[in-house]
Amino acid sequence: RLTHDLAYYLPGTAGTGGQPENLNPRGWSDDEPVRLGDRVVFGTAELRLPLFPQLPLNVLGFTLGSLSGALISDAGNAWSSGEKPGKWVVTAGYELKVAFQIGSAQLFLFSYGEAQSIDEWKNDEKPGEYFRLAMINPF
Repeated sequence: RLTHDLAYYLPGTAGTGGQPENLNPRGWSDDEPVRLGDRVVFGTAELRLPLFPQLPLNVLGFTLGSLSGALISDAGNAWSSGEKPGKWVVTAGYELKVAFQIGSAQLFLFSYGEAQSIDEWKNDEKPGEYFRLAMINPF
């Protein structure tokens, strides 16, 4: 299923416990209807660049780890068996990723970015901002 619900990635979690994962293309408009079904295809492409290997912030052992920038694109679709898939959701944008950690152990990965659909980029619209937990390590 493709939804507008944010996915939560917590340290130590393995999979979704048999529950379907919320796939949320970054920059996908809330005006678009969610895609439900028993078939889903979803993918992400990222071109990442390390910016800082370690940020100089340490408060009571909590640190900000590496910071990276990325050009991103998400594509996906969901449909039910026997139905013809609708138009694919394809978004693109850019983001910054940072790890929040204790010593060298990562607790959470955060990403902040701007993204929107390819059609919105073609129409020179302003992209939407997002701040969310991330799954991919910043480096």
